[in-house]
Amino acid sequence: NPYTPLAWVPKDIADEMEASRYLYSATIGAWIWDCLMSLPDELRMFKQFGFGLTDAVYVGTRVSTIAFILSSFLFQVAPIADCHVLVKFIGWMVAITLPLNCLLFFFRIRALFHGNNIVIGIFFVIWLSTFSAMTAPFSIDGAHMGNTRFCVNTEVKEYGSVGFIVGAVHDTIVFLTITIKLSTHSAGGSKVKAFVSGGGMGSVSRALLKTGQLYYLVTVGMNILTLALILSPTVPPIIRAMFAIPDLALQNAMTCRVHRLLKL
Repeated sequence: NPYTPLAWVPKDIADEMEASRYLYSATIGAWIWDCLMSLPDELRMFKQFGFGLTDAVYVGTRVSTIAFILSSFLFQVAPIADCHVLVKFIGWMVAITLPLNCLLFFFRIRALFHGNNIVIGIFFVIWLSTFSAMTAPFSIDGAHMGNTRFCVNTEVKEYGSVGFIVGAVHDTIVFLTITIKLSTHSAGGSKVKAFVSGGGMGSVSRALLKTGQLYYLVTVGMNILTLALILSPTVPPIIRAMFAIPDLALQNAMTCRVHRLLKL
């Protein structure tokens, strides 16, 4: 049937596209569910503490993430006039979302090292490195399938993973710095115990430690999987690209959750 989009591609590519559609559908459903469940906390947070810079970044991460997820989903399932333009838009959403997610993590360092401009300056420079995610729109491309208006990934270059690598390194450095500083300043007891459980810390310090562990441990596995797929030259372009969507969605959900838990 020439009017069936998947009839224009080999069976293995058709199977990969079907798998990616299921994954994207699950991702967008889970992310929207997370937004709905967190809405009461967000309204309480804005009402109780006002709307400042960190909150503007928080909202910005939400907007850029949903733009990224929706555009990725439409690329897979909807007739598109220009696949090249849409895939470049998706890449730019990656370039925006990754630094914004990391910026919320940087704000934790700024709060912890308040008054220490040297340390804050160093971590600000480290955060600026996450703009290496701007390689994303130049590393991907797409085209129509045959004579249809449906799209398929035609290219996912390895250097597109730079932003994910730098983002993971940034989060690791921030996480370890926060954890070591908090455990070092715990009130007596084993530093190892403080590092692991927050023992001997005040409530705010323990919240900083626990929320950092929550974010890092949940996202690290997805980061490793995404990077492994993008960097593998034997993996087809569709598979190489598909796990970036749940990866960024999970990062955003966890980043926003950590921000809410700490602020409330």
